[in-house]
Amino acid sequence: MSGDIRAFLNLDRLLGDIRTLAGFGAVEAGGIDRPAFSPAIVDAEEWLMQAMRQASMTAHRDGAGNIIGRLGPQTGRTLICGSHIDTVRGGGSLDGTLGVLAGLECARAIAANGLQPSAGFEVVAFADEEGAYHGLLGSKAMAGALEPADIQDSGTLAMAMLAVGLDFSAVSKAARKLDEVEAYLELHIEQGPVLERLGLDIGIVDAIVGMDLSSYTLTGKARHSGSTPMADRQDALVCAASAIHSAIAAMVEEGLADAGTMTFGNLRVSPGSTNVVPGQVIVDSEVRAQDRETIAALRSIVDRAFRYAAGQAGLTTVRGRNVIDPPAPLSKGLRDRLFAIAAKNNLQCALLSSGACHDAQVFASRDVPTAMIFIESKGGISHHSDEHSTPAAIRAGAEFLLLAVHDLLVRGTR
Repeated sequence: MSGDIRAFLNLDRLLGDIRTLAGFGAVEAGGIDRPAFSPAIVDAEEWLMQAMRQASMTAHRDGAGNIIGRLGPQTGRTLICGSHIDTVRGGGSLDGTLGVLAGLECARAIAANGLQPSAGFEVVAFADEEGAYHGLLGSKAMAGALEPADIQDSGTLAMAMLAVGLDFSAVSKAARKLDEVEAYLELHIEQGPVLERLGLDIGIVDAIVGMDLSSYTLTGKARHSGSTPMADRQDALVCAASAIHSAIAAMVEEGLADAGTMTFGNLRVSPGSTNVVPGQVIVDSEVRAQDRETIAALRSIVDRAFRYAAGQAGLTTVRGRNVIDPPAPLSKGLRDRLFAIAAKNNLQCALLSSGACHDAQVFASRDVPTAMIFIESKGGISHHSDEHSTPAAIRAGAEFLLLAVHDLLVRGTR
């Protein structure tokens, strides 16, 4: 059938789906608690699979807990449109969910249009993107990117999966033949303020930044808070505060404040009593940047700051666990296609990098042609009950995703 494919997209239906899914795991205090392998997400997944089947798709849950809806040929070449529907505690209604439900709306539009592409179109809700048990678990499983250490059973994940009827030993069986995946697309809220500041609805992502997560243990001496003079203290918490302040200041002084981010988001203080000088503090430190060199430079700044602060205060410092997710450049070919589609339809788009992790980076790292589309996040707010994008922005993103899906299904990716 000819004509503008966007005429088959129903915004009211999409907004209704978003509201419906927000009810699964909604909490009275505000926000949504829908972690992976919880009763709330199982209910949400059952609703999603029913909606997929009503949209003329087949639907099933794979061994990793991914929900997969497919339209068109059931084997062979595949275009995947994916994201996630699990949330952080008190999360919002759009993070991840938008990409899955907009993909579902694209499938409905394609079916209504009568298009019969030679490749299959899949909409996937990936398991545990947010990391309740293992971040990006579902996409890593599908892409065959789980390392042996990742799937060694510590008990917790296996028990969580068993509680919802899944077998942990089947996770690795979710791996797909990636040479059959034509491309991977993901629509997502920006989770930042740039598009709103620019007055644009659409962003096209060039890369997903890399991340280095490390911990530092500072050890001093736990002493009575009332009888230990200030000059005689080896206070691990004061030392941690000094190190953190110095690291942030050095990042600015070395001209790296616009090149990446540095966050100290979790401190564990021991013994954790108001009447005891803190004897030990474990600090989780995260740095992110678009290239490996900047990540290494930021990590070096943090290392130096903690060593210096500990030395000045007479404490010891040990750097502990180190988890690195490398930067993930996205497909230039697909990015150029998206900009061409935007130009053809008189749409203005910004080129952005993603500072947050996404399932898209897993496929990009496995050489699957991958593209991401962002829409405006009001106030840059995400992972919070105040997370919001306007209906106009949601329409713009869903329509642009549909244009991209239609173009790739009709013309292919080559």
